[in-house]
Amino acid sequence: MNQNSKTGDESKLHDEPVYESGIGQKQNHWGWLLLLCLALGGLMAALLYKQPLGMQWLIFVLLFELSLFVFAFIRKTQVPFSSIILAIINIVIALVTVLRTESYSTMLAVLSNLLGLGLLAASFLNGQWLVFRLREYVVEAMRLVLSVMAGFFRLFIKDDAGVVGGQSTAEPSQNWKNLKPYLIGLLIAAPLLLLFGSLFASADPIFAEKIQAMFTWIKIENLRDLIQQLIITVIIAYLSFGAIAFAFTRGALRQSVSPDQPLFKPFLGITESMVVLVLLNLLFASFLFIQFRYFFGGGANITITGYTYSEYARKGFFELLAVALFAGGLHWGLNAITNREQPKQKLAFALAVTVLFIQVGVVMFSAFNRMRLYIEAYGLTQERLLPQIFMIVLACILLALLVMEWRKRFDKLAMVLTLSLFVFTLVVAGFNVDRTIAVRNLELAKSSGKLDSNFAVEQLSTDAVPVLFEAYDNQTLPGELHQTLGKVLACKAARLGSRLDTPQPWFATNFIDARAKTLFTAHRLELAQYTFESGDGGSGFQFPEGFVFCDSSYNID
Repeated sequence: MNQNSKTGDESKLHDEPVYESGIGQKQNHWGWLLLLCLALGGLMAALLYKQPLGMQWLIFVLLFELSLFVFAFIRKTQVPFSSIILAIINIVIALVTVLRTESYSTMLAVLSNLLGLGLLAASFLNGQWLVFRLREYVVEAMRLVLSVMAGFFRLFIKDDAGVVGGQSTAEPSQNWKNLKPYLIGLLIAAPLLLLFGSLFASADPIFAEKIQAMFTWIKIENLRDLIQQLIITVIIAYLSFGAIAFAFTRGALRQSVSPDQPLFKPFLGITESMVVLVLLNLLFASFLFIQFRYFFGGGANITITGYTYSEYARKGFFELLAVALFAGGLHWGLNAITNREQPKQKLAFALAVTVLFIQVGVVMFSAFNRMRLYIEAYGLTQERLLPQIFMIVLACILLALLVMEWRKRFDKLAMVLTLSLFVFTLVVAGFNVDRTIAVRNLELAKSSGKLDSNFAVEQLSTDAVPVLFEAYDNQTLPGELHQTLGKVLACKAARLGSRLDTPQPWFATNFIDARAKTLFTAHRLELAQYTFESGDGGSGFQFPEGFVFCDSSYNID
């Protein structure tokens, strides 16, 4: 929000298009884009319809980005190197969906990809995604959503970089002008004709016979599948067209980001802000002083205060995590609204923020320590491991905020947050959350003799299966734990059901899932010795933690 001291050519390029080579002779080629998007939609419909999920998300990211680059090649448009880097980052993140089955990892990957693809569309030809501020994120996101919603109708919309469907520099041929309305009308009418024709055929057998006689190559019983696939094709093509058209119109405009001018004039005086920061620093200091032994006393401290491990961790961890988040948000807000004209005022504000962040760091260390004690006592879960990873990323963000405060470069905040999300996603995937949880909980079970069987069956994905089989095959494993682990694996195998024997098409493959199925198949005879017990509503095993159903209808994947 502060004014950037740097100046350059970017300050002169507000909303100016990045011109193509030979622009005077080149047409917009929106017909080619229409065909590209229809091909993309058709391929994805074939890969998604009635197929198990596997590589489809990765394939979609690859094909969407390929469509962008192919259309740039058709238009003879140069793509900036920074956009190529962003495209590669998106592909690396999309790989997570075929290398992990754990839900948090895959959801983070999809969320990061949606942000990455949106940024790619908004900056495909200007290459400015690394210099966008929060305001550009908000404005371009709103424009992109409108463009995606417009879809094929963007052919009739005049855009910032030219006329979509018309011609920004050279008029299209007269033949294309004459044919375009008919082609678009047919494109819109085709799925509607199939939809209503299917309904009429289902309602009247005589009409169905007539239709079948006219189109003998279409089996009337398969017409519904055909229509559904066509609908999926049109939806994907429609949305993709809007996004890619945005990349070659709005995404071709350079945004004026330097020097960094504030959106509004700061209205809060330095005295008011310093009162807020000083009082908060005093509150933090008093809290840390009073709670120092409570923070760092560990297990002995828990005994003294009478708290259980669960209470010790849960009563403070998420509250202290919220403190760190609010402190970062408060700093950003005060920075935006505080008027600091004199160097002494800037220095005083920066020092007060620095002291506050140092104390926030101590609070975060305490929260991390609380969760560590809880994990040592009760083992790992996704809800205990992921906040710890997030806390480390949050600490890096707060450190970046502090650097931005001293260097007066808050225009980099959006870049820091975006890269932090990408890094968080890749770190979570790299940790292999469920494998890490299984390893830690098995170590705890070996010493205590107890394994949370319900959690292992219900919550651990196939990411953890190789570790579970490795422990099961270990001859030194205690007998009771070996039996429990065998029941857990037998239950997971039963939940997979026919999927163990049903070959999947290549595009529905998840590498970890395929590895787990191979292990289950290899241990089929060993796991068959564990006989299921009958329970209300199905069969399964009675574990100390409760009854677990193992029918395939309870599939966890």
